[in-house]
Amino acid sequence: MADWNGYIMDISKQFDQGVDDLNQQVEKALEDLATNPSDPKFLAEYQSAL
Repeated sequence: MADWNGYIMDISKQFDQGVDDLNQQVEKALEDLATNPSDPKFLAEYQSAL
């Protein structure tokens, strides 16, 4: 099968990278929140990452 390269593949790659980045942000914010759940800063960071 031919390897497709072009506009759609570029958009797909950018989307996948964005999803991976967002997932990392959410995971880090959740870890921070779990270490100190009473700190409103961590809750705000988690909510903004969602």
